[in-house]
Amino acid sequence: TIVKQFIEENPQMGIAGEFIAHVKLGVEKEPELSGIDLNLSKINAKHITALNNYHMQPFNGTLHLFKAMTRIYFVDDFKYLGWKKFALGGVHVIDVPGDHKTMFLNPNVKELARLLQNALDHC
Repeated sequence: TIVKQFIEENPQMGIAGEFIAHVKLGVEKEPELSGIDLNLSKINAKHITALNNYHMQPFNGTLHLFKAMTRIYFVDDFKYLGWKKFALGGVHVIDVPGDHKTMFLNPNVKELARLLQNALDHC
């Protein structure tokens, strides 16, 4: 089917890809969820609930921001990614190779681990 082809061509989108495929292609029936997709759907629902109910407050401390060196999304605050207003003690920016996803994959994750350990050793 067209939906299956869209999903196969966009595997990085996961369950969101299936939803987008249905919307883009005008398919009215929602996808049947099972296994890990059902669990991810439940987790995402809880995440949205938390996001809608939690209001961040500034704190009296320093924040260590591990920031991907490659940015694939537009953000208003490239330096602090919006965290400066919450960390009253300042934001310590630590650049990590890769983008928001690949910074957690080899070989970038090894550098992230080194940087994280260094931050833990000196805080």
